[in-house]
Amino acid sequence: MIPTFQIEEAAIGTGEKCGGSFVDRNFRSWLEKKLGTVDYKRIAEQPAGDSDQHTIEPKMGKLMQAFNALKTNFVGNEEPAQLQLPKPLNSLDDPSRSVNDGEIDVTA
Repeated sequence: MIPTFQIEEAAIGTGEKCGGSFVDRNFRSWLEKKLGTVDYKRIAEQPAGDSDQHTIEPKMGKLMQAFNALKTNFVGNEEPAQLQLPKPLNSLDDPSRSVNDGEIDVTA
């Protein structure tokens, strides 16, 4: 029998971003590795002059909202999920980076 990785909620969620912020940070790191730094920066960096260490680029904010919906519903046995990349990567097609028609495959 092959062991499987399963997780379950250990405590009732309160809406706080305690451990979830580490998952988000690791997702952004994973995304940069998948897309490459140049493409990642196209959606993650604030335009010049708009930099504020407490805000997130709107394109990345929408992507993170979509990721949070996946994260919230994750139970460990799903097929890869797809997240729509924001402009200008919304038409990217590069199977070597798991991106098809602007959607990136997210796997556990």
